Amino acid sequence: MIDDASKTFYLKAAFGAETKPEETFAHDSKRITVPASEEFLLRLVNEQKTIWSNDPKDEVRYEHILRTSHPAPKTVFGIPILSQKKKSGALIFYSEQAKNAQDETFISWIENVAYQMGSLIFEKVEVPFTQGNEDRIGQVLENMPVMFFSVDEQFRILSWNHECENVTGYEKEEVIGKERFFKDQLLGIQDYGNSSEFYHQSVDSDFKNWELEIKSKTGKIKTIAMSNISTEFPIAGWKHWFVGVDVTLTKEVEKNLKSSLKELSDFHTALNAVSIVAITDKLGNIIYVNQNFCNISGYSKNELLGRNHRIINSGYHPKEFFIELWKTISKGKIWKGEIKNKSKDGKFYWVDTTISPIFDENGKPHQYLAIRNDITERKETEEKVRLTENNLKTLQDRMSPHFLFNTLSIIHSYLQTNSELADSAILMLAENYRFLIDNAQRALIPFDVEWEFMENYMKLLKLRFSDFLDIEVVKKGDFSKCQLPPLTLQPIVENSYIHGIRNQKGGGKISVEATIEGNRTRIRIRDNGKGIENTENFYSRTLNNISERLKFYLYESEVKIENHADGGTLVTVDFDTPKNEQLGKLN
Repeated sequence: MIDDASKTFYLKAAFGAETKPEETFAHDSKRITVPASEEFLLRLVNEQKTIWSNDPKDEVRYEHILRTSHPAPKTVFGIPILSQKKKSGALIFYSEQAKNAQDETFISWIENVAYQMGSLIFEKVEVPFTQGNEDRIGQVLENMPVMFFSVDEQFRILSWNHECENVTGYEKEEVIGKERFFKDQLLGIQDYGNSSEFYHQSVDSDFKNWELEIKSKTGKIKTIAMSNISTEFPIAGWKHWFVGVDVTLTKEVEKNLKSSLKELSDFHTALNAVSIVAITDKLGNIIYVNQNFCNISGYSKNELLGRNHRIINSGYHPKEFFIELWKTISKGKIWKGEIKNKSKDGKFYWVDTTISPIFDENGKPHQYLAIRNDITERKETEEKVRLTENNLKTLQDRMSPHFLFNTLSIIHSYLQTNSELADSAILMLAENYRFLIDNAQRALIPFDVEWEFMENYMKLLKLRFSDFLDIEVVKKGDFSKCQLPPLTLQPIVENSYIHGIRNQKGGGKISVEATIEGNRTRIRIRDNGKGIENTENFYSRTLNNISERLKFYLYESEVKIENHADGGTLVTVDFDTPKNEQLGKLN
């Protein structure tokens, strides 16, 4: 049996114990050794009468050749050769002895030989590459959407498809057969070295997806991702072949993207250096915070992620403030404003805030970027100016000519009847006005100084309305280290008189009790008047001013107004230590 495509034939001794293992010989070889019992086969091979074909139809022809040979074999079988369960050829089996074809043992043996032999032969069979096949492949390569070219042993270009022409600008006629075109014109390598050096590098097995910069016919530099194909090509003369893809645009996009990413990174770095940044999902849950957010809020990233901004809500802004904020950003608009927040340790801070929606592919907000800047110092300065103006207004109220005239009238009447009481009243009035002049501009004063001012006012009030008004003042504890803003207590007492008992028939009473436990101070001011119907209406300008100043200067401060269970109005003032220790020391 001879494989005509590969010019190789195969022998397999399959008769008895003396058979040899499989051997492969060149077609033109005469050095063939086979057992004596196979003399006929040896003669047949040497005469080259047996031909191997991949055509299953030749099986009958093979039998005819063997049957007409001399001496003719007594038994001839044509066994199909299977490849992937399909008949791909035939194996002709013969014997000089007559064999019973119906013998199952014999047939099984023959089939086994055919299977083993067929597998071996089929692996070596090659289909001759015809001119028609070459033309068809050439057409495919010519119209491929990637660059394809081939070279011979001297690296002369043998093929150059349309994509090569499109990318480089060189027509096929300009490059075919030119040995140094690829190096000199495309790569522009004049001093690369000898041809063999370039040849070995370009055909190396690692020459895969190399990004080569080539120069087109117009002089434009382009980037080509090029690879060599190590498989031998079935067209004569094509020693090496290459494929390439023009990635110039991709590289430009990558370059621009890297530049944009660097700009974005620089912006991100600068933003994080000066601003407080957070990103939330569409439900308001925090999904990103920078270190500045952690620093000012006192919370770690783990404590903030997954939470919403209520964790830093100071309670300063009404609910409607945040409802309006969410309405704005939910519509895809930018919101700007100033927000007062509260840190983990209870300190308040102000931030100038800009919240921008981040849109999804449908143009709907799905995240929100909040950029904040700390404006606490500015807000505190503004607040101090405002509080100073309020203090001046309060001072003007306290120095009202009406109050002074009424008090002096009472003192004048006592000069005739009780000079000692009149002298005491004049002294208290002088002390109160000295207090107003000395302390009205200060942020904090000692508690005992404020308490004395309030007591003097209540005594003067009692002096004016001795038959109508009863007062009670109680102070429990050591207040030597306690501080509070000036004009805190006296205005509340005055409000209790004006809004509580002034128009009440019969006697009225005002009681003041102060207690202190550790750093926590509580003052309760109660009257036995008619009480209040609406706490919001009861807040006068003075009481609002007191509440704001306490919150600004003192920790955990609160002014609470309610009706007492036994009648009348109860005002409770609670506060802790000063927020600014240095401010406390200066006062």
